[in-house]
Amino acid sequence: MKTTNKFWYYSLIILSVLLSNCKKEESTPVASVAATIVATEDWTFIIDSDSNNNGHQIHTKKSDGSITSSGSWTYQGTVCPFQDALLLINDTIVSFTATGTATNPAAPAGYNTSPFTLKVNSVAHNGKSYETYNIVFTTFGWPPSLNGISTGKRNSGSGVTN
Repeated sequence: MKTTNKFWYYSLIILSVLLSNCKKEESTPVASVAATIVATEDWTFIIDSDSNNNGHQIHTKKSDGSITSSGSWTYQGTVCPFQDALLLINDTIVSFTATGTATNPAAPAGYNTSPFTLKVNSVAHNGKSYETYNIVFTTFGWPPSLNGISTGKRNSGSGVTN
């Protein structure tokens, strides 16, 4: 091997050994800032003009701009609870789609629960709302869907809906 080639050969070996022993500088992880709640509203609903069919929801607005709703709708003894449904608000138009597992204690054994999807479109203004709703169940023996109208009332809070 020529002297020039030996020089490059040994230089390459030394450089690779030095680089393999170098530690990568570790950076301090940046803590993510959790969104905080900036506004909440407590709402109740009467479904199909029957106070036995009702709903209760808490709307929550966070510092990152996200708005969610958690609560439960009860229709003819069937309870449909849901958590953190994304609430879409455009001026007075409010809509959301919630999913969960409905429970009907009066249903035959083995058929007491069903997954559901609840879709609601409403107009909300000055603490009152008017909705159309559709609930779809997926368990055999349950009604395939229920739909109708409801009216809502804001009981407390502000800063989420108009």
